[in-house]
Parts: sequence; C-alpha cells; structure tokens
Amino acid sequence: ADGANSKVRELAGIATSGWSYNQHAIVATVQPEKHHGEIARQRFMPTGPLALLPINDGSCSIVWSTLPAQAEYLM
Repeated sequence: ADGANSKVRELAGIATSGWSYNQHAIVATVQPEKHHGEIARQRFMPTGPLALLPINDGSCSIVWSTLPAQAEYLM
C-alpha cells in the first residue's frame, strides 16, 4: 500500500492505526557558516525534539517538534 490515507490501501482492506502526538513541527532550511560535516544533531527538549539535519549542498534543515501553543507563538 502507499500510505495511511491511501485509496489503494483502503480498497485493499489493509487496516491502519494511528494516534496524535499533540506536537507540531517548525521546519526551516539554513546555510551555516561552517560545513555540517554530514553530521545530524538532535536535542531532546521537554516539549519535543529539535533536529539539525544535513543536506547535500551544505545547508541544514531544522525540524523543531513542539507543543501546538509554542509552535503558534514561534511562528
């Protein structure tokens, strides 16, 4: 099947289960002054993980998973 909300999955009768983590993610791409060295970094915060993920062109993707209210405040 091709995803939890897939019509193909539904027609094939393949069941799924899911739940809410009560988190939102803020995502950005940045170009650091210093090359990331192909190293991903992750920090586990009380409200959710903060990840710095290397991209091939030397930039990084930041993914900050946090509580919905904090995500709204930050945006």
